Amino acid sequence: MVSQLKVNEIIKQSGSSISIGESGDTITLPSTATLSNFPNNKPLVSVYASADTSMSDNSFVKVPFNTETFDSDGTYDHSSNYRWTPAVAGKYFVSAHL
Repeated sequence: MVSQLKVNEIIKQSGSSISIGESGDTITLPSTATLSNFPNNKPLVSVYASADTSMSDNSFVKVPFNTETFDSDGTYDHSSNYRWTPAVAGKYFVSAHL
């Protein structure tokens, strides 16, 4: 049996959180959905290189991560120096795969 719940607003009755689903459930959002304040107003950046980069032995090479998947606050330069400069102080997780 499939059900639908259509509302304009959900307000918590008590406590500090609202739960959707149970442990192990998958929550699917439409591709056009917008999540406000996600995650906690911290900047999010995801970029990748659109082409191969040539490298020589014993040399430093800047890999041009020139294509943005997303850049929540517009702080990644994808066209010239390929540098991300966070505009908010904090701790960040950075990962690269070459």
